[in-house]
Amino acid sequence: MIFDFNDGWTLTKENGESFSVCLPHDAMPGEKRYPSCRNAVQSGYFPGGKYRYTKTFQINESDLGKNIRLHFGGVYRNALVSVNGEAVKENKYGYSPFTADLTEKITIGKNTVEVLADNSLVPNCRWYTGSGIYRPVYLEISRKDALTLIKKGRISANGKIIKDAKTKLDENSAELFFDDKRIYYNKYVYIMMNKPKGVISASNSKDEKTVIDILPDDMKRKNLFPAGRLDKDTTGFLLITDDGELAHSILSPKNHISKTYIAKLDKPFDENIIKEFEKGIEFKDEKCLPAKLETVGGDFKIAKVVIKQGMYHQVKRMFFHFKITVLELKRIKMGALCLDENLKEGECKYLAKEDISLLSQNQ
Repeated sequence: MIFDFNDGWTLTKENGESFSVCLPHDAMPGEKRYPSCRNAVQSGYFPGGKYRYTKTFQINESDLGKNIRLHFGGVYRNALVSVNGEAVKENKYGYSPFTADLTEKITIGKNTVEVLADNSLVPNCRWYTGSGIYRPVYLEISRKDALTLIKKGRISANGKIIKDAKTKLDENSAELFFDDKRIYYNKYVYIMMNKPKGVISASNSKDEKTVIDILPDDMKRKNLFPAGRLDKDTTGFLLITDDGELAHSILSPKNHISKTYIAKLDKPFDENIIKEFEKGIEFKDEKCLPAKLETVGGDFKIAKVVIKQGMYHQVKRMFFHFKITVLELKRIKMGALCLDENLKEGECKYLAKEDISLLSQNQ
């Protein structure tokens, strides 16, 4: 997978001045011009210098053992690339693209890449060159050949180097390592998405954008599907997985797993409606299980609703039964697992095993 890596950089000049930049970037025009500049007219009387670019980025646990590289379109001049304080690539001159392999220096979580562009030895060209990272940068995360790693003796299980790729391991108890880094095997993937408006809860569609379509590229894999659905205009917690058994368990009507929503209404509800929710509202062809309704901050036009069914447009229909229209609807909890407040709409994160167990616990 290839990712745009051009936003969120910080440039620090030799005088200590620093500011945020986006790539591609020419640092030379930020310098003060003067007539005695050694570059003279070739550089528009801008002096050269050394420019330090830094950027922090996250690497997920699922990327452990993969190739992680940065592809530079061009850095002027004499670039030195480091990650987490260790040099990984030096590139002389400035007109050729190059690749920096970060794989061996990366850690799970936050990482910092630094690019020193040294254009202090001037003049060095007959025309204007600029200074800094003057071409785009892209991050590549790709799978390594596991067989190659095994042949190199870099994979071990339970304290022993694996020498044969056909070695069988107990997926529940084996402790697998890539060099000295623990590799965690996950048979299934569990993703929490803060679903935005305008996308449908489906695996694929010819006509509309789906929640699978908007997953980050590094999270996409075969057989993922949304466990349950949220309406196109509903936001909030959506579970995406490839574990059919878990999905059946939390969606089965027999298990009555609770789902919690925040609804903004066009009119206030009252205590009588709260009691009707508790009794279970009857539609023409079906009856709702008892549901919990309460205000948010004492505002009777903002409702917190807990239901234990998955009827079509259920929350909207329950309020419409009392001639109240739901203007906005957001799911904030499934079972006892809350939507991560730090996730912006459209963002996702992997769930841990302890998170999964909360899905089946009613509140």
